[in-house]
Amino acid sequence: MSDFARRPLLGGLAVATALAALLPRRAGAQGGAQGNGQAGELRLGALYPFSGSLALLGDESFRGLETAAEERNAAGGLLGRPIRLVKGDATEPDQAAAEARRLMGTERVAAIFGTYDSALASAATRVTELQGLPYFELGAISDRITERGFRYVFRTCPRASDFGRETVNVVPDVLAPLWNLPPAGLRLAILHEDALVGQSVANSQEAQIKARGLLQLDRLAYPARSVDLSAAVQRLRSIAAEVVLHTGQPGDIALLYRGMREAGWRPRMVIGSGGGYSLVDTARAIGPAFEGTLDVDFTQFEVNERIAPGVRQFVEIYRRTYGSEPRSGHSLANYAGARLCFDAVQRAGGTDKDRIRAAMLASDVAEGTTPTGWGARFDETGQNQRARPFLMQWQGGAGWSRWPRRRPRWRRCDPVSASRADTALPRFAVIGGDCTATPWRPARAATRHATLSPPSQHRPAMQPEPGLRMRSRRQEMASQPRRHGTIMPRARQSQRAPRRGAIRGKNDVAEIAPQPVHPWARPS
Repeated sequence: MSDFARRPLLGGLAVATALAALLPRRAGAQGGAQGNGQAGELRLGALYPFSGSLALLGDESFRGLETAAEERNAAGGLLGRPIRLVKGDATEPDQAAAEARRLMGTERVAAIFGTYDSALASAATRVTELQGLPYFELGAISDRITERGFRYVFRTCPRASDFGRETVNVVPDVLAPLWNLPPAGLRLAILHEDALVGQSVANSQEAQIKARGLLQLDRLAYPARSVDLSAAVQRLRSIAAEVVLHTGQPGDIALLYRGMREAGWRPRMVIGSGGGYSLVDTARAIGPAFEGTLDVDFTQFEVNERIAPGVRQFVEIYRRTYGSEPRSGHSLANYAGARLCFDAVQRAGGTDKDRIRAAMLASDVAEGTTPTGWGARFDETGQNQRARPFLMQWQGGAGWSRWPRRRPRWRRCDPVSASRADTALPRFAVIGGDCTATPWRPARAATRHATLSPPSQHRPAMQPEPGLRMRSRRQEMASQPRRHGTIMPRARQSQRAPRRGAIRGKNDVAEIAPQPVHPWARPS
């Protein structure tokens, strides 16, 4: 393994943190062709949907690339030259192809980064491949992008088939055990936008449902840019779907939840497949009804830093640079992906397409060493084989990522992988419809909280609700005024581990702390 493969990918974070503290966000400074560029600069294209219905996620994705470029410039640049990002705005495939030609011709970029949307990426990469220009895809997930035999297209993020597989695996590996139901008895339905990504994810979901022996009731597709999903909701209601696997854009998600509210119905669980399901703005727009929704997506910011080193530093840089909290894990995915590509170009020693390809295919980065928790190992098609989506759940207005632990404990940032059942899996609150599994009761004095144990011989130590402090009965009585002529009784403390599904011991009471507590927040 090369020296690059062994060293951690955190070298520039300290420099970038200092840079971000000194430099405010330079709106538009990295984009466009206006102004004379610095002599010797390395011009790289940034092709994203900066306008239209996808502008929010397009800009959020670009912010990750921009942050990685600023970090590289603070460390001395790429190939000894400062990076200049030249923006290309595309909302339709034809426009993406035209912008790719402009970036290659007029702007004379050495490579193009993008793109978030699969239809845009598919069109743009056809143009760049004919010219032999390296194209680094950081966020579009359609399998087709890397299955056309192109030599100079490289993707750092997971594929749609990965998303489809994991969304289905959630049902038998996570939900069925929580609900104490046989997986084959749960009634599944697929709902998706009739576009490139939606079709790819739905195809993968159908194949995985069949492979896992699950029950699929129906597959419903709706046109892109739909303005009403009430008919789809009524169909789901008529077939009594219990779990809905949905792939759609942010606007589609709002339409789905509005349709369920108007119909007075919702399934036991909605499982999203990335896109708008990871967007904070989506959660805010839908409100409390979005609470408990599951999503298989790029790595989110509420994740255990032990398996995603550097995520906290990235969030701090983001806050200082843009003056707000990150809106979605797309910025993190683009940031980590861009760093991998920059390192490969640096090792290539130039911008020759064949040397860049050789450097990308030689990348060997272990999982758990990047801010997304992904690694890097590219196959001949240019697909990163060490990138996979995470399962997250919306709780308290935030998306919490989860992953299996060998010694399970209740932690706020424990991720869960739906496909790895060989490791003990912490069970978490599942909200929605009539299936609240692990109810979390409002915090108040002497409240008891029942917690399910993971399906393993290892049982987690019971933890108090956030904002509560555990005190023994003896400590509680000692804090009360002492009555004249009486002796405080000594409480018996049990040292045994709590039973499966047991509540806290009778000798424990809860004392309310002054800070506010959200009823669905996780124990820390």
